[in-house]
Amino acid sequence: MSPRPARLVTLLTALASIQVARADVQVQIAPNVPVSLRDLREFAGTGYGGESAHRVRLDFICGTITNNSSAPPDASNFTASATLEFGVDGAYAASLTSNGTPVTVPGGSGVAYYEAQGKRFELRLPGAGARNVYVRRTLYSSWSTTSGSVTTPHYSNSVLVTTVALNVLRRNVEAVALDSRRVYGQPNLDGGLPGDPNAELRNPSFLGWSYKGGLFVGQAGGNDASGTARIQGWIPAATLTYPLMSSLCLRALGVPASYGAPTVRLFAPSAANDPNYGALPATATWANRWDLTQATLLGEETSLYNFPQNEYLSLRFLEAPVKIGLALSAEASPPSGVWQYFASQAYESSAPLADSQPRLWTVDRTSSNEVTNLTGN
Repeated sequence: MSPRPARLVTLLTALASIQVARADVQVQIAPNVPVSLRDLREFAGTGYGGESAHRVRLDFICGTITNNSSAPPDASNFTASATLEFGVDGAYAASLTSNGTPVTVPGGSGVAYYEAQGKRFELRLPGAGARNVYVRRTLYSSWSTTSGSVTTPHYSNSVLVTTVALNVLRRNVEAVALDSRRVYGQPNLDGGLPGDPNAELRNPSFLGWSYKGGLFVGQAGGNDASGTARIQGWIPAATLTYPLMSSLCLRALGVPASYGAPTVRLFAPSAANDPNYGALPATATWANRWDLTQATLLGEETSLYNFPQNEYLSLRFLEAPVKIGLALSAEASPPSGVWQYFASQAYESSAPLADSQPRLWTVDRTSSNEVTNLTGN
């Protein structure tokens, strides 16, 4: 079956690749701060997204501010201006770009600030760790008063600096593929399905599988008996203060020949209403799969049409689940002949592709602090 139309795909000619389009999701990094986190993605360094080295990229969008000050009585030549600036610690200012263009890093140490009204900034990091971002808002007014022949200048300058401490956290996810096939016996880790006349007909377990990556999602077509497939994952616990955004990142390993790419959606199973919620990776099969009809859908529907092989698929969301699944968007009535392979922990351990297992990235706000400086005469 040929691939479906690429509804969610944007062609970026300059990169000579096709990138998954993403909805405009914005979450403020701190209360009353006109800067939002817009995206969180991991790149393998294949050139996709313009990244030639491994990067975790935080995408911020800055709003605009205005100075609503009014002229004092008997004032003349009144002017009012507002400046919004985005800042980072000088130690990693070189990792910042603005609207896709590297910013010029000021000399010296400390905080590097950049004019930010309506601009987008990308913080490109090599991995996990604590980071500080800064938002500086300046409201400046000037005017003059006249008494007799004497004219006196006046000004008011209000500077508010908000420091937002962010922790970029990585957690490896124990993920297992499930599919609806039923076989006699247990498949080996390399993809074989040996028949065993003495075994009962059952849904197999794919824990520890490494065949073509070990993880897969889709719907088989033609004479393939694999049926419907999904991925289920268990997220390690972490202490989070105020999680802003997370992304499940899976290393994509291609689509089988003559197959199309699926359209997928993340979900979180219901602890209260799913009888299979307690299933563990070692026992998870299609027979005890999580119930999609009771689940919470996460993020957005994503088409994998022409998604590049060996690159990370980053699926972002705002919730904080402890279990997560990836299924066809139309799993209840799936299209035939769509399939995508991803790297599992077992695939990484077998050494064909280093650091390729599923992982969850989370940006957590650990604190924020505001300092106001007022001057004038």
